[in-house]
Amino acid sequence: DRRLTKVKGAAASEEAVRAIHTAIGKYGPGRVAMVISTWQTLEEMYLLRKLAERHRIGAVGVITLERGERKAFKSGFAIAADKTPNRRGAELIFGNGPTLGDMGKVAEGVRKGEIKAVILVNGIPDEKVRENLATALEKVEFLAVVDIMQSRLTDLARVALPGAAWVEKDGTFIKEMGGRQKIRRAYMPEGDVAPEGDILQSLLIAAGERLTQLQPKRIVTAQGS
Repeated sequence: DRRLTKVKGAAASEEAVRAIHTAIGKYGPGRVAMVISTWQTLEEMYLLRKLAERHRIGAVGVITLERGERKAFKSGFAIAADKTPNRRGAELIFGNGPTLGDMGKVAEGVRKGEIKAVILVNGIPDEKVRENLATALEKVEFLAVVDIMQSRLTDLARVALPGAAWVEKDGTFIKEMGGRQKIRRAYMPEGDVAPEGDILQSLLIAAGERLTQLQPKRIVTAQGS
């Protein structure tokens, strides 16, 4: 797979955001689902939750990547089975329920044909994860994907926006043993690449939830209020 650097299905990111906003209105809250991965920051998870709440969307799923079993050592050090950086953040924002890992309501709704549109924010750099998602979502009428790599998943999407790798954005992860870990942008994104938080904030602005973009540190303040 190659890096996704250009918007697909629209002339620019702004047009892609309008297409997603229009699709949410067209299908209505009962037929739209939102999914985010535990590769995303605490701020981005909070923004997706706010977007779902704004549109009264109840089908919200979280995807992660697990390999093997958790290993704990006498020193207190542990190796988690989850190989993504922010599962604890997802539990904080969404709760440790059936949506975590298997997409819960989203997967069930897609299988039954009840969900017609899915907005997916992935970012997990694993080909198998993207292929599994493509298989699960290939029958939805409208698929919008934010991801870092080109794949069958982005090929299936009506709209695809290039998201940012962790070295291309600011944000916060929750460590496996607790505590917050800040990340800081080390490289400027190229092409149409944008932090997922910026894309989600644009969707919130389109929905009338807010007027302007906030910096990550102000999003954390809002999340804690």
